[in-house]
Amino acid sequence: MKTAFLIISVIALASAKGLQPMTPHDEIDWSRHPFQAPGPNDARGPCPGLNTLANHGFLPRDGKNITIPIVLQASVDGFNVQNDVLTIAAKIALLTSDLIDQFTLDEIKQHGNIEHDGSISRADHALGDNAAFNESHFSVTARSNPGVDYYNGTSAGLVFKERHADSLANNPNITNTVKEFQIKTREAALYLSVMGDPMT
Repeated sequence: MKTAFLIISVIALASAKGLQPMTPHDEIDWSRHPFQAPGPNDARGPCPGLNTLANHGFLPRDGKNITIPIVLQASVDGFNVQNDVLTIAAKIALLTSDLIDQFTLDEIKQHGNIEHDGSISRADHALGDNAAFNESHFSVTARSNPGVDYYNGTSAGLVFKERHADSLANNPNITNTVKEFQIKTREAALYLSVMGDPMT
């Protein structure tokens, strides 16, 4: 019942406000966005991109009270990613919260919503902490582009294959449906659009 109510509320909220394309704030003052490690009461979750935006103050540094407009503006300002890329994911993130209009970064670690098995930087839910950075998993990504300083579709495919094989081998409770496939491939497309070689 809660899920149905939240879905209807999110649709109504989005329709009523008519989410418009975001434009970056003129001349971002990068000196106002230094890295600041999260404190003990700050929320962080399984999404490296959102954690980065919070660590640099594009999102609230405490990782709390994040609304759809806040996350969309932060993504435009911090990553130059337009809202059509993240609107659906931001709305889905609301389903992890008890509040209908905001979420915290740690709430999105709820398994099976946005968080998924075979992550490039987090442990599978059944195997450990699915919110904390896992260096051994991320090293698969870090070593996927030998000899170059960018990532491309080939490196993303290799990472996807290796992380998926690891989950299949070690996680008897792996969740591996079309939904997870879509999330993982869209996630790869997003990090390639931010960090990838624009020519490949």
